[in-house]
Amino acid sequence: MIRKLVLAAFLHDIGHINAGASSTPRDMDGFGVMDHEELGADFLRGKGFSKKIVRLVESHVEAKRYLTARDPEYYAQLSEASKKPLEFRGGPMTEDEAAAFEQYPLFDLIIQMRKWDEQAKIENKPLPDLQHYRAMIFQHLSNSPATPR
Repeated sequence: MIRKLVLAAFLHDIGHINAGASSTPRDMDGFGVMDHEELGADFLRGKGFSKKIVRLVESHVEAKRYLTARDPEYYAQLSEASKKPLEFRGGPMTEDEAAAFEQYPLFDLIIQMRKWDEQAKIENKPLPDLQHYRAMIFQHLSNSPATPR
């Protein structure tokens, strides 16, 4: 499962990149593409990625809304460039939304992925090269049941 989590973390913002394929991409005043998590999930689903990876990608914005509702320190450490899109997305979750989100089957993994996303913003942190992730993607897709690509 850790490999799927790593792949989802690597691909979670792909909806910003392939937003041009959408008939109606909506810009958030220069802070990215509205609903990029759904665009990315749809793209990955169409390429044959597993349901878990698709669900993790689809949920990463919800995780940010959840963490800002539950953890004031999390919100405080966000950059202004990260806070602005949060406003477009409805801000922190309500108590009812947060309680429902905690019931998601992949809740712990979604939260872990979101925390990794924040750590990925640390400059000059050593990471594997792109070939490493490319190989992971090819291996994942070759192990997935046949789906339209």
